[in-house]
Amino acid sequence: YALGINRMVYHRYAHQPWTKGNLAPGMTMGPWGMHFERTNTWWFDQKGWIDYQTRCQALLQAGEFVDEKTYGDEIWTHRRYADGTDGFFVACDNVEARTVNVFLPILPATGRVPEIWDAETGEISLTPVWTVTHNGTSLSLALKPSGSAFVMFRPRQTPGAAAKRAVRETAADEVKGTWTVSFESSYPDVPAPVKMTSLVSLSKHSNPEVRYFAGHATYRMKFADARPRNPGDRVVLDLGEVKNLAAVTVNRREFPVLWRPPFRVDVTDAWAKENEIAVRVTTLWPNRLIGDEQLPEDRMWQGGWHGGSVAKIPEWVRRGEKSPTGRYTFTTWHHWRAEDKDNLIPAGLIGPVKRIVECD
Repeated sequence: YALGINRMVYHRYAHQPWTKGNLAPGMTMGPWGMHFERTNTWWFDQKGWIDYQTRCQALLQAGEFVDEKTYGDEIWTHRRYADGTDGFFVACDNVEARTVNVFLPILPATGRVPEIWDAETGEISLTPVWTVTHNGTSLSLALKPSGSAFVMFRPRQTPGAAAKRAVRETAADEVKGTWTVSFESSYPDVPAPVKMTSLVSLSKHSNPEVRYFAGHATYRMKFADARPRNPGDRVVLDLGEVKNLAAVTVNRREFPVLWRPPFRVDVTDAWAKENEIAVRVTTLWPNRLIGDEQLPEDRMWQGGWHGGSVAKIPEWVRRGEKSPTGRYTFTTWHHWRAEDKDNLIPAGLIGPVKRIVECD
């Protein structure tokens, strides 16, 4: 986006003639592009990611291009809008969360206070730290990993916009105990629930059905919070490492899907001394496809058993039946091989999960 791209077009979509789960992922686009369609495990969990793209593209298609600059790992593009607003999309190639000092070549007219528009959340806030020099404006931006933000200089301040409250952590305790993990997927015969006293990637589990699982794994725990809180304190649940998306429920209150690090959610309004926590994690297809490669082949590939594309649709697929060799999936492209079992991708809630208390 910062380089000037402002419209993403998903020009390929694999037709899926089968609706039974044992025939997923089904048709693919072979080795090209991303498989952006309904048989992907994350299809119904991607709203936050799509909202982010929608907001970015709406702002970057409006107005007129003015300039762009690159400084090492920081880059921005400048657009000017019909109402007199100057907007800068600022991106940073940062692996960890960091605060960056940004210089923008604009002198705000009287009364124009720079606003931060967060395309991920839709939140609008005022810049807490900024100064005007003889040739521009310097400001401080707190960015998430691979962070970005719109810095908007508007003729009139957006109603309700205010500086974010400065917070500090007063406590950070690991949520320990036994997690009960249940599984749901588009394919039948998912693993039975398992207990986990410590969190590790599902790809390291001793049960092969769990190790190769693809779909949604829901982690549940009852957690008693004995730590006292002062009025005004906020409670944040930090999930640590997640592969790849997570939706948190606390005491039956659901929170939006988390689709990128840091996997943190403010759960203050639902948090109590006794808590029922559920974390629904979306995992990806590769491990299950690799697991199926450990089973006998059930279709012929172009160029032999190790070819790239399927030679023809098997009769058991045409009849909507299960694989005769016990495989869980069906695809028309040979994405993975049996030897890939030594390189499974991380999956599930890896943690550590922490309960964090914040105060002003």
